[in-house]
Amino acid sequence: DDADLWYDGGGSSSSSSSSSVLFLSGDLPGFLLLASAATLAYSPIFSAGFVWDDSIITDSELVQRWDGVYDLWFRPSNLRNEIHYWPMVYTTFWLEYRLYGLEPFGYHAVNLALHVMNSYLVRRVLNKLGANDSSSWLAASIFALHPARVESVAWVIERKDVLSGLFYLLALVRHPSVGGVDEEEAASASSSSEAEGGNDKRHSAKKQWGYVRAALGYYALGMLSKSIVVSLPVILLIVPWMMRGTLTALEVRRSIPFFVVGILMAMFDMSMARKGEPVDFGFSPFRRILIAARALCFYLTQTIWPAELIGVHPRWTFEDDVPIWAGCFLFISAASLASLGVLLSTFRGRNADASKMSPCGKGEGKGAATATATTTTTTTTMPLRIP
Repeated sequence: DDADLWYDGGGSSSSSSSSSVLFLSGDLPGFLLLASAATLAYSPIFSAGFVWDDSIITDSELVQRWDGVYDLWFRPSNLRNEIHYWPMVYTTFWLEYRLYGLEPFGYHAVNLALHVMNSYLVRRVLNKLGANDSSSWLAASIFALHPARVESVAWVIERKDVLSGLFYLLALVRHPSVGGVDEEEAASASSSSEAEGGNDKRHSAKKQWGYVRAALGYYALGMLSKSIVVSLPVILLIVPWMMRGTLTALEVRRSIPFFVVGILMAMFDMSMARKGEPVDFGFSPFRRILIAARALCFYLTQTIWPAELIGVHPRWTFEDDVPIWAGCFLFISAASLASLGVLLSTFRGRNADASKMSPCGKGEGKGAATATATTTTTTTTMPLRIP
């Protein structure tokens, strides 16, 4: 029954009925064009070798030994020069070593294949969020060919970026709270009879929770690839909140397992890092905020104008370029406050419109609030209103 979740098989374009399908049959020509363009752009990597930290692979006994995969998962401290618990990444290297030893061509090809799939999944996520075909294909193409992505694709050890990105995007595509119409709620709202509606609701609820479990599995695999995917549970709440101005109790319940898994796995990874040799620069909390602000400015400018890209950028110093530090901090602070103001204004407007549509008029007191929560036509769960 899960085959239709991977491929729609009907040549249909994206729609809410296929919002959780990972690959749409009608997308095959566009996917092949996207893959061809990315392969052409990244073709120099096929003649490249291993560089810098790739020695973790080439010099690792755990990657090269048949029984090394056990240590990768259950004795990770035996992996030299790696303080994080990211066994999925090194398991892929272990499998590849079985196939073609230390021939770099294969490792580069796998990185590129993962990047192509991630680029297509960008399109699928945007489809779920309501983007049309032209816009989503354009965004996928920019992601596939953007120079800032070269490091993650061409540097073999950066497999952690493309692999964790794959699982992150898969989770977003699969999770029913990200865009589209929630089939469980729609079935309940449109049921024509109590008995029939009950059956539809139970069937749809089972199907939707199946999607949630699949997304949770992808999330766990992502955390085992790189801990940066820990942000996913927050995204699962932000997306419906931004699209509708409300969160349902059902959406909150669906996010709870992700928070639990994310916190537990992040704590375990942090404990592993402490056992290694972490680098402590001794930065104060305020300086850490400044670094975060400048990093955001840096990546924003590199996204808009990717110039002077190098593999390892020199460290920033607080004594130099004081105007840049101050400017980045002020810009990010102003942009954050402005964005928050726009979002709150939008949400208040939506809530005001919803109140006007309620059968109870103004001045109804607590009864109006209760009626607004219980007479919502698009969901049977009580919305958590954002003030």
